[in-house]
Amino acid sequence: MFDKDFIQFLTSEKRFSTHTISSYKTDLDQFIVYLSEVLDIKELKDIDFQHIRSWIASLLESGLSPRSVNRKISTLKTYFKFLLRNDLINENPMSKIISPKIKKRLPIFIEQDEMEELLNNIDFESGFIGERDKLIIELFYVTGIRLSELINIKLENINFQNKLIKILGKRNKERLIPLSENLTIEIQGFVNRYNIKRFVFTNLDGDKVYPKLVYRVVKKYIGKIST
Repeated sequence: MFDKDFIQFLTSEKRFSTHTISSYKTDLDQFIVYLSEVLDIKELKDIDFQHIRSWIASLLESGLSPRSVNRKISTLKTYFKFLLRNDLINENPMSKIISPKIKKRLPIFIEQDEMEELLNNIDFESGFIGERDKLIIELFYVTGIRLSELINIKLENINFQNKLIKILGKRNKERLIPLSENLTIEIQGFVNRYNIKRFVFTNLDGDKVYPKLVYRVVKKYIGKIST
């Protein structure tokens, strides 16, 4: 539904980095999957604000944080402004969308430009641990998934051919999260190099990571750019 012209716009005019463009593309992929599979919407001209509200409600109901939802809303705002500017739509359906309120700041949170610095300029440890830690942070950033969802990702949940992860959220609700091509390649390379068989994110003994470990990983690397 969106094409290379929008990606070119993000690259040349907005001057976004590869990681930011990947996150925008992932957000739009998720939105389009929802439109197609849940609402049976196939054309841009058929999208209205109620369809967008429905998607936002489904994200919040699945347990995604308001901060992550707001990032996806920001992506849609940029996208629909681009469409309107290029006369691809007649009205902007985002004009009636109100972002969810964020009640409190997360214990670990950094701005987009800081995340870009972290992923592009900070050296991670070499080998399994460093690659795992960078992939954890990048997956959080690009997809906006919850901690419990990331911890429980199994190899069987990832469709590398279609670039999708099947996530089991709150109240055992399943949803499909599209992946960017770059992130798909990174995950597949990691899985192949370290012979991952079940859970994607584990410790050196092969046991899946636990919340405190992931928290320490994120805090450790964010500390490198926040000091």
